[in-house]
Amino acid sequence: MINGSVQISTIVERFHFGMREQRPGESIEESITALRKLASTCKFGSTIEERIRDPFMLRCASDKIRQELWSKDDPTLQEVIALAKNVEHTMACVDELEKEKKVDVNKISTKKELTAPKGYSIEHEDEKLTKV
Repeated sequence: MINGSVQISTIVERFHFGMREQRPGESIEESITALRKLASTCKFGSTIEERIRDPFMLRCASDKIRQELWSKDDPTLQEVIALAKNVEHTMACVDELEKEKKVDVNKISTKKELTAPKGYSIEHEDEKLTKV
């Protein structure tokens, strides 16, 4: 303890920072914010942006986003965030379109049963009336 307060071990803080993964359902922004908060006690100095970028790129929840991020050569944290948000948005749009398509496929159409007037019959193939 220093001056009555608990001293935080940089090594322990860096361990917690290094173990942080993007959680299921967590947005890009939420994940980066959590990493920034953890990094604030890690004494990374001028390398803090790279230190936040690397674990996000390695452990983001989406394989698709990770694949896009890994295709870039040494992007800045801001470039990583922009690209990840773009892919996240695109994936959300595609999911929405898939849901709409699924609703259309599952739509049930009803057809009113035809009844012929007395003295006529209905041919079911082409629904024509023929006199009996």
